[in-house]
Amino acid sequence: MIDGKTNNNLLHGLDRDRLGVLSGAILLALALGRFVETPVRPLSTSVLGSPLGINLSATILMLLVMAGMAVTAVESLLRSHPLARQNELVRTYHFWIVPGLLVVGLTGWLATFEDIGFWTLGLMASAIIVPLSLAAEYAAVDPKQRGSAFVAWAETLLVYLAALILFTRVYDLGARALLSGTAVLFVTTLLVTRLLWYSTKRPSLAAGYALAVGLIIGLVSWALNYLPLSTVAGGLIMLVLFYALVGLIQHYLTASLDRRIILEYVGVTAVSLLLIWILA
Repeated sequence: MIDGKTNNNLLHGLDRDRLGVLSGAILLALALGRFVETPVRPLSTSVLGSPLGINLSATILMLLVMAGMAVTAVESLLRSHPLARQNELVRTYHFWIVPGLLVVGLTGWLATFEDIGFWTLGLMASAIIVPLSLAAEYAAVDPKQRGSAFVAWAETLLVYLAALILFTRVYDLGARALLSGTAVLFVTTLLVTRLLWYSTKRPSLAAGYALAVGLIIGLVSWALNYLPLSTVAGGLIMLVLFYALVGLIQHYLTASLDRRIILEYVGVTAVSLLLIWILA
């Protein structure tokens, strides 16, 4: 169990006023996004002889703006860390991934609510998720704090939450397989890279494993486009595969992968997929 004293140690040096201002700015932008209306501008092209079309709407523009705001917020918070002030914090771009994708996912998620009541509840949930994601990355900067169970649990929870939100949103858009598969590939590769960043000796190795997982789930999303599944079912199928592949890789990297572990993951994955299929 994590007590208050432990939490204070994990967030030692955190400028809570800065965290509040940065989180508030993101939440304000999320709220204003409901009331921004711009004309839809269709963009079309052709890839491998297949026509592709994208509607450049207010939502897509908001996604780009929100991603920039999230990255700026993380960087600003990290630069206030004691290690940054001591010039011991060199690379920070991997800390941008989870908050950035979470905010993008929340932006798209809130756009699906037409009812003001559900939208308000979604915004309230975002008011918890956004500062939590920023604080988790701040805590993960210090190698001594990074290994704590609480930070690892929070980071993993946020990664899987981001994956679920983005998988369901991409599947819900019903875009052409090439677009949806590419989007899932991009999201998965970034999230797995963040999860494995400190599990390997070289970041490039983590990116390699992440790309392999991204390719697999991207191909799965391509196939799911041709199945009559609900949005939630499609997103959950990709999340289950994400969980299984990442778990097996993590056990492999820690030299704990054996036959029992493989059978456990195969069994959990098979049962989960069966339940999703039955309930879909």
